[in-house]
Amino acid sequence: MNYGGKKNVYGGGMHSGCASNSLFTGNACYAASTSGKNIQGGGGYGTYFTNCVIRNNYSRSNSGCGVNGGGANGCLISNNVGTSSAGYTVRQVYELKNCEVVGVANVRNCSAVNCRFVNFTNGYYLARNENVVMDPNMRYHISGPISYSGTTATDQELIYSGFVATNCLIANNRTSGGLIQATASLKVILHNCTVANNVCNYTFLGATNGTHACAINTIFVGNRTAKGEARDMNFPNAAKSYVALTNCLIGSGRQAVAVPEWEVNTVTSDVPCFVKGEGRDYYALKHSSPARGKGLVMDWMEDALDIRQDEAYPRLRDGAVDIGCYQCWLDPVGLWFSIR
Repeated sequence: MNYGGKKNVYGGGMHSGCASNSLFTGNACYAASTSGKNIQGGGGYGTYFTNCVIRNNYSRSNSGCGVNGGGANGCLISNNVGTSSAGYTVRQVYELKNCEVVGVANVRNCSAVNCRFVNFTNGYYLARNENVVMDPNMRYHISGPISYSGTTATDQELIYSGFVATNCLIANNRTSGGLIQATASLKVILHNCTVANNVCNYTFLGATNGTHACAINTIFVGNRTAKGEARDMNFPNAAKSYVALTNCLIGSGRQAVAVPEWEVNTVTSDVPCFVKGEGRDYYALKHSSPARGKGLVMDWMEDALDIRQDEAYPRLRDGAVDIGCYQCWLDPVGLWFSIR
């Protein structure tokens, strides 16, 4: 726990340095004054984490209640909370690789590679019986939606500005705001991502003149509002947007007014042919998927693997790339005969 003075508090679990194969849980970061500034990093600040679990940490601010600054590789970052309406789980990290993130990500000017952003529910709940150390002046129980000074975290976007994602899965999240927020100064770029089965009001929030977002080889399918209205591609208003879509698979649930500034080679399908069953690779593609081989080949794919980071799944197959974060290496099912 880091309990500081009136202004600057950094790192509830760890400040600077490196950590590996460690558990960071139940840490808190807050100031003595409610007007405290720069309260950053409930789990850690300016630290590079490798193969760590960073969960159930708290920051009384919007500044990286899980991780702020530094980086993470092969980590689980889960169930961290903040008291602001923008209580970001991950903020301003310079590198995020092979991680699973349950919570909001505010990754400014940073790339996320081979990461999974999953099972987020507005980011303001902790597991039962795993409470963080709390601000003694805070009157709210941690097991419910956190409210502080009249601010309740409800309308938060999932992915916020300055975010460049490659081979990432964004699935099974629930937010009453938008999935992706771009700004005029900080872009959001998705390369070979799968954005599926999320509950949200908007696919791109703030997508009006002056904002910048682009998606290449990305799947948008099965996204909807809490009432079941399709949200595979929509914006909060009819203004011309600075969204560019290249070789994406998009479900049929899109607004007529959601016309990107740039859109080429779109595959429209509500059946992307994900594999059956459940588990970590539920969103892998069948051989019959309309996403197979329909992506735009880019230089970075030459020696890359897909999200599984398994040598059995190179990013290119026969010189072609699939749309989404998974590359299909299944062979087509042949014709079977049963003779009795």
